[in-house]
This record gives sequence, C-alpha cells and structure tokens, in this order.
Amino acid sequence: MTPTIAALARLFFSFRGRAARMPFWLVSITWAVLVQAFDYWWAERGLAAAEHHDRTMVNAALFVGSLPILVSCFAISVRRLHDRDKSAWWLLVFAVGPLALQAAGSLNTLDSGPAVVLMVASLVLSIWSFIELGCMPGTAGTNRYGLDPLLELPAERPQP
Repeated sequence: MTPTIAALARLFFSFRGRAARMPFWLVSITWAVLVQAFDYWWAERGLAAAEHHDRTMVNAALFVGSLPILVSCFAISVRRLHDRDKSAWWLLVFAVGPLALQAAGSLNTLDSGPAVVLMVASLVLSIWSFIELGCMPGTAGTNRYGLDPLLELPAERPQP
C-alpha cells in the first residue's frame, strides 16, 4: 500500500490527534537523515564558504528552508504528547527548557558551579523528553485527544 500525499502531509504536518511511537520515530529519523545529507552536500559544494556579502542571503535561505522541518517536528511532538495524554504546553518544558538552561549556563558572568548545574538540568530535561516522547507507550484507549492510534482501523480496501 503506497501512502498518499495527504497521508504523508498529515503524518509530517498535522497538529491534530495522536501519534504512536513509530510515526514519531519515522518523522524524526527522516528529518535527521535529510538534514545530514544536506549538510554533507553543503560542505562538499563549498557553499558554507560563501562570500561575506552573500552570507545574508544564504542564511535567509537556510532559515526559510528549515521552517518546514521545525513545523513538522513540532507537529509530530504535539501529536506524540497528545498520545501520552499531555497538553502541547509540555513542549515548553521539553523544547524551550533545555535551550533556556543551556543559554543561561553559557553566560560568561556565571561561576563554573552554577553553570554546571544549569547544564546538568538541561541534560536531565532532554533525557526526560527523549523518554517521554520516544520511549513511553501512549495512553491505552481513547483519551481527550482522540482514538488510540494503535487501535484505529485502516480504511476498508475495495475488494477486487
């Protein structure tokens, strides 16, 4: 059975409903492989060494090109949180939290002790996020976000 464009668009970009672990990992690994392939191509072509006056346009193109990836990652994470019967607000803890703690820990005005504590806290939040989104099973049965994705029946196929 080949997936349709609509099914792929829903898998990668829909914020509604729930997503089991397999779709979460499928989207995550797909983007990781594509980003690594692009990074390799970028380095091999020497585009990273663009002239200084061209870097603004290059950076703008990279930013605009990365927006669909960010939206897709947020969408699958929201649906995965819904599968765990958690609100999308948890993304503040799982996505923004570690970044904010790392930024605070990287301040030059901090002594090494508080900086290490902030970096360890960032690591703990990242590990918690990995376990919560990537490893823990979803809520069994229907929850407030919809049907259990593992129990949804595929659409009836026409008989030949």
